[in-house]
Amino acid sequence: MFGQYRDVLNRTWFELRKSPPATLKPRRESVMGAPPPTALLIFGINPRRVGGIECHTRELVRRLGERGWRAVLCFHQAPCPEVRDYLSLPNVVWDEYPNGWNTSVETSRHLLRLLRLYRPRLLHLQFTPLLGPNPWLARLAGVRTVVFTDHHSHAEGFQPARMPSWKLAIGRLVSAPYSLVVTVSEFNRHVLATLGNPDPSRVRLVYNGADLSRRDDPSSTSALDFRARYGIPAERILITQVALVNRQKGVPDLLQAAKLALAGNPDLHFAFVGDGKETDEFIRQSAALGLAGNVTFTGLVKYPMAEGVYAATDIYCQASRWQEAFGLAIAEAMTFGKPVVATRIGGIPEVVADGVTGYLVPPGEPARLAEYFLLLARDAALRNRLGAAGLARAREKFDVRVNVGTLLDLYDECAGKA
Repeated sequence: MFGQYRDVLNRTWFELRKSPPATLKPRRESVMGAPPPTALLIFGINPRRVGGIECHTRELVRRLGERGWRAVLCFHQAPCPEVRDYLSLPNVVWDEYPNGWNTSVETSRHLLRLLRLYRPRLLHLQFTPLLGPNPWLARLAGVRTVVFTDHHSHAEGFQPARMPSWKLAIGRLVSAPYSLVVTVSEFNRHVLATLGNPDPSRVRLVYNGADLSRRDDPSSTSALDFRARYGIPAERILITQVALVNRQKGVPDLLQAAKLALAGNPDLHFAFVGDGKETDEFIRQSAALGLAGNVTFTGLVKYPMAEGVYAATDIYCQASRWQEAFGLAIAEAMTFGKPVVATRIGGIPEVVADGVTGYLVPPGEPARLAEYFLLLARDAALRNRLGAAGLARAREKFDVRVNVGTLLDLYDECAGKA
């Protein structure tokens, strides 16, 4: 990894030397007609729906606009129309940063182009590699504040181990230009601390947030509309998972749990909201298990919070085997007052208070999932009590307005030290 980083930095430094020095210096701004300060927000993802990351980004962009900043949003490519419309506030400028999840000469060239074009005062990197040339290139281009957010989830069975001292020293050098590294859970902060990079003094926890305003319209028919759209009978108890449809998200475990639970209560229904390369395989597996009449694969839903997914749900499930960094869809479900059954893995236990807002089970135990599905299905009062506690917890810890405010305070703190 470090050899790759060295090669990329050497080659991009050659690119820098070919450019006129003036292009790398911050532009002198006159008092009259000065351009607004710019935040360059780079995401190494290709957003296909309006979810938690997009909600957080919209609130951040809105608040930056109130401060007189423009925000340049850069994804792998132009997002789908729903995401673009949702994020297109008056202070937004759109651009692209292809393959941002990689470290390569090409991604460095794209970053240099963006730095030269927009002359940002702030660069915030998300879903990009932590260790790489990006923060150094930003500093060379005169960026005052360089921020990284760690959204990284980890594979099943992952155990962080501290780096050897020589790797640790190189990693500290590589990450030295960051003004701030944000983790979205204590779990991720623990991982970074164990690995030893970056310097813990520059790491701060800011939970992801959900938009609590989406649940405030009592006249909405979105729940009925969602069930009608996908043929889910109104009288059934709906258990929903919003996630990629793959093994890491525990889809095989949830199908097995569905079979066990339906044996005890045939009035349950399971909805998998999302898509994935393995979807057809799981549809066939569902049919082979005799579940076809009680399981719905909706495919990708572009705006789950607005299209009735959570409003229609009675019990939210997250059966991940993947060590989730946080669990954004869980927080979204909690804002709708839904009880949660999820796996005790990664950052999920920081979102779900076991026995208070829902129940946590070890990953890979379908029988335990089924047990809690049946418990909640037969007790509406319990569902309501856990759901109300979940809403209160979301208001306390996962309100996107509050958490973005915390991030803005950290921006200010970093700018003051620059």
